[in-house]
Amino acid sequence: MSSKKRPPAKAKSRAQTAARPERPPIPATYLLLGLGLVVFVVSMPRFRAQVIQDNTAGARESLLLVGEVAQERGHRHVAALLADEVSLRHRMRDARPAGTDGRMRYHGYLIDEVTLEDGASALAAWPVDYGRTGRDAWIVTDDGRTYRHPNSGRWTGAARPLARVDLRDGWRVAQSGEPE
Repeated sequence: MSSKKRPPAKAKSRAQTAARPERPPIPATYLLLGLGLVVFVVSMPRFRAQVIQDNTAGARESLLLVGEVAQERGHRHVAALLADEVSLRHRMRDARPAGTDGRMRYHGYLIDEVTLEDGASALAAWPVDYGRTGRDAWIVTDDGRTYRHPNSGRWTGAARPLARVDLRDGWRVAQSGEPE
């Protein structure tokens, strides 16, 4: 019998051994992934609630701003105001015309001119997608009063816009500093 000699095994250098990090055991990896998933699932509703609250506050603030500029310029066509007014575009960088009917979209809300029950005009904001981008509807009248309505999905997006408004129908005057 002939015996063949095996070539000697190459010894790993210390640099090669140190460069390779040790992997955690598989159960620890699953535990960390599971923990990350739980944190994500628990955080999403809170994140969504915060986004809706921020959109609602933004709708109120932007409606006041647009109303102020509209009063100064003497017209309420909000998309035209956005196009014409540099100061408005600067302060509402994410605002965009919403379709061809003169509405503006800003932070999950549509803003447009509406007619009140007495024939006067006002500016209004309502959610683009009720429950996802916002909840409340807002109105600012010519005299600067702000009204809030809980909405309940009555007005949402372009399909169900605010049009003719009776302020006695669930609207209440919003106080300055009122929580959103």
